[in-house]
Amino acid sequence: MGEKSKQDGLTLSDTELIEALKNYGIKRRTLMKLLGVGAVASTVGGTATASSAQAARIDEVYGAPYSADENVPRGLVDHTVVVTINEGGTYDGFPVDPAAHEMGGGEMTATETATTETATTESDETSTDTTTETATATETASTETATDTETATDTETATPESGDELPEFIFDPVGLAVNPNEVVEFRVGFGLHTVTSFHPKFSEPPFFVLPERVPTEYGFTSPPVVDGDAWLYRFTEPGVYDLLCLPHLELGMVMRIVVPDGDEVPEDDYGPLEIPNAGAVLAAPELTPDNIVSEGEVPWAGLSL
Repeated sequence: MGEKSKQDGLTLSDTELIEALKNYGIKRRTLMKLLGVGAVASTVGGTATASSAQAARIDEVYGAPYSADENVPRGLVDHTVVVTINEGGTYDGFPVDPAAHEMGGGEMTATETATTETATTESDETSTDTTTETATATETASTETATDTETATDTETATPESGDELPEFIFDPVGLAVNPNEVVEFRVGFGLHTVTSFHPKFSEPPFFVLPERVPTEYGFTSPPVVDGDAWLYRFTEPGVYDLLCLPHLELGMVMRIVVPDGDEVPEDDYGPLEIPNAGAVLAAPELTPDNIVSEGEVPWAGLSL
């Protein structure tokens, strides 16, 4: 069994807790449409909490969790991020349905269009060798077929991107500038979530493989947290930190924290993130390190999505 966590209040080993979080995330894929949130919340609330002896102690891997009925020590928190579900929605067509991107779903429409164009071309070539009357009939049929195909393609494309059935799973603010050694409180408003760094050890193939997008050599994560719970983390090293919620990663639940090194703003060397919705959020122009440091924080409603 792996080494026990540095937090006295946690009874799981590092390996056990990581595996529990990973499994928990996949099982909660059914939460994409908010099914069963209330039921699971009652079973995990307060399962990993900080004791009074740990008041100012924040683990570099597991942070410091507080259940809804515990008080966070005064003066410990420098910034607060709300972790919640925005059922009303701020952006039309966001998030898109991740199912449309699974199993190559994002390329199906293009393939179908190419197939249709090939079939139409072959039909046109064949019609050249026929009489004018046959060619006219063929062209008419081809036109009707093409019209039907285009209509069907438009419908298929619009349906998963409508976003009507999917709420927004958000960190707010979604961009935050933090000085070295400052503490951020992640407070849950609604739902069940994690606050997890982009690190390969939290990957869950074949659903997603996480790149390393934090400046630390280790990945860090909260336990599952629910309504009213809080999780504290101290950001010690300068750099760009991209964070996510494991159950809702593909729905775009990510954020960025920038820790400058004095007057020097760290660069974003990570490149595009090819995960549905999450990549769109982190690619927003408002989440460049320069803009985050300049503004101090970027609210969810301030993105260009």
